[in-house]
Amino acid sequence: MRALLFVLLCAALYADDTARFEAIEAKLKALEPRYALTFPGQYRVNFYSIDNDLKEEDRQSAYRARIRQNVDIRFDEKLSSSVRFQLNHTNASTTDAKDAGGNGVLIRHAYVDFAPNAAHRWRGGFVPVKEYHHDLLYSAGWGYNPLALEGFSTLGGAWSAHYFAAQLQEGDERKGEDDLLHYQLDLRYGEAVTLSSSVLEVPHNGDSGLHVNAVLGLSGELTEVFTCKAEALYSRSESKLFDHGEDAEGFAALLEFAAQLGDQRHELLLSHASGDENGAGFLVPLAFAKTNSYWGYTAVLTVMPQSDTGFADDSINISNNGYGLSSLQWRSRFELASDTTLQLSGGWFGATQAKARRSEVGSEVMAMVTHKLHPLLALDIGATYAQLHDSLSGYAKGVVGSAAFNGDETRIKSGVFGRIQAEF
Repeated sequence: MRALLFVLLCAALYADDTARFEAIEAKLKALEPRYALTFPGQYRVNFYSIDNDLKEEDRQSAYRARIRQNVDIRFDEKLSSSVRFQLNHTNASTTDAKDAGGNGVLIRHAYVDFAPNAAHRWRGGFVPVKEYHHDLLYSAGWGYNPLALEGFSTLGGAWSAHYFAAQLQEGDERKGEDDLLHYQLDLRYGEAVTLSSSVLEVPHNGDSGLHVNAVLGLSGELTEVFTCKAEALYSRSESKLFDHGEDAEGFAALLEFAAQLGDQRHELLLSHASGDENGAGFLVPLAFAKTNSYWGYTAVLTVMPQSDTGFADDSINISNNGYGLSSLQWRSRFELASDTTLQLSGGWFGATQAKARRSEVGSEVMAMVTHKLHPLLALDIGATYAQLHDSLSGYAKGVVGSAAFNGDETRIKSGVFGRIQAEF
C-alpha cells in the first residue's frame, strides 16, 4: 500500500513539473521573433592612379573603403522593411572612419514595403525608385533614393503600372516654390513595352518651373542569340529655369544590340540627343538632380560601378546637359576561365552644339579583368585612356540657371583602377 502511494505521489509531482516546463517553453516560444531577418551588404576597397593632365595638380592616386550594410526584416508575406547604412569613400580612419566629406555612417535607403494583395505593392520612405529606361532618366543603382511613395500595380492581362511621388529637396517649409519634386508614371506591357512620363517641379530664383519627359521603350529577342533594346525620348523644360530665358526642348534615342555567343557577349550602343548652343536642348531628370547613372560602357565618360569613385566627375548624361550628344559605344566580355572574365569597351562621344567649343566631346578605350576569389568576393583591375575636350559638361555641373563645362582645353585622363568587393 505504501509503495502504491509513493508511486502515485511521484507521478503527481512529475505531471506537475511537466506542465510547468511546458508552460515555460510556450512563453519562450512566444518571445521568439516571428519574422525573417537578413543582412545583405557590400564591403569594398576602390583603388586608382589617374593622370588628369592638369598642370596644377599631381597625379591622382588613392584607395578608399566603402561599406554598405542592410538590415532587412520580413514580418510576413505582406509587410517588410529595409534600411541600408553606408560609410562612403573614406579618407580619414585613424580612430573613427569618415568619408571624403567628413561624414560618418549615413543612411542610403530606408523604407517600408507593403503588399495588401497580389495586385498592389507600395514602398514608402527613402526609396531606391525603379527606372526602366537604361538608367537614362535616373538611377537607383547610383543612389537616387528620394523621400518617396512608390507603387507597383497589375492592371490586367500583361499590363502593369509603376508610379511614385518623390521629394528630392525641400527648402523652407513656409515656401512652396523652393522644393524639388519628381512625379513618375510607367505603363508596361510585360517586359517588351514601357511607356513613361516624368514630371519635375524645379526651384530657381524664388520661383519654380516644370520639366517633363516622355519615353517609349521597346525590348525583345531578335533570335536566340541577338537581343535589342530601343528608347525614344522627348523633353520640355520651362524657360524660367534657365538664365538664357528659353524653353529647353528636344528629342533623344538609344539603340542597343547584344549578342551572346557561347562564353562571349558583345554589345553595341548608339545614342543621340538633340542640343542647343545655350544648353536648351534635350534634358533628363539627372541634369536637374546633379546625379549620375550607369547608362554607358566606359569608365570615365559614362562611368561604371568599378570607377564611380574619386575620379568620376567627367562622366556625362545622355544629353551632355542640354548641349546635345551622339555616342557610339561597344563592349565585349570574354570568359577566360570559369572564375575570370575580360571586358573590353570603348566609345566616341560628339556632335554637341556648345557655342565656341569643340563639337567632339571625347573618346575612350578601356580594359578590365574580373577574377572571382570566392562566390561572394571579386577582384576587378582595369586600365583606361580617355581624351576629353572643352565641350564636356559633367553630371555634377547641373543645368538650373546655367550649365558649365569641366574645362577649357583638351585633356588626357588615363590610368589604372580597380576594386575588391565582398557582396552578399
